[in-house]
Amino acid sequence: MPISADLLGGCCVCGRTNLCVLLHHTTGKINNEKATLLFDSGAEVSILDAAFARKVGCYIDNSQDLECEGVGKNPYMANGRMRVKLTLAVSLVYYFDVWIGTPTGGQGLILGMDFMVPAGVRLNLADGSLRLPDEIRI
Repeated sequence: MPISADLLGGCCVCGRTNLCVLLHHTTGKINNEKATLLFDSGAEVSILDAAFARKVGCYIDNSQDLECEGVGKNPYMANGRMRVKLTLAVSLVYYFDVWIGTPTGGQGLILGMDFMVPAGVRLNLADGSLRLPDEIRI
């Protein structure tokens, strides 16, 4: 049975570059803690909220930093990385590394293209839907 979620923003066309960006909002579990997730096709990397990272209590590797550029073109630093277990649609489990960043606007985790491509997430920009492997629609 398909899993449905609210769509934030849908598909929008950026006037500057004419690239479509899909933002899709859903819930899942990160290290067995319920979290709000944002699939963002405009993000190159996945960023976990620093407060949520402390809450789940996993080891954070602070030896790496990443300078990120957001919508406002004001760079900020993602300080550290950690390996997380992400559970989607009850039965799909992924283990991958995420960057730890400043508060992510109420999202526990912003999932960028570094997650979506290897995970086989397919975007349908026409209707604003997102499909996981095995045709699970979210």
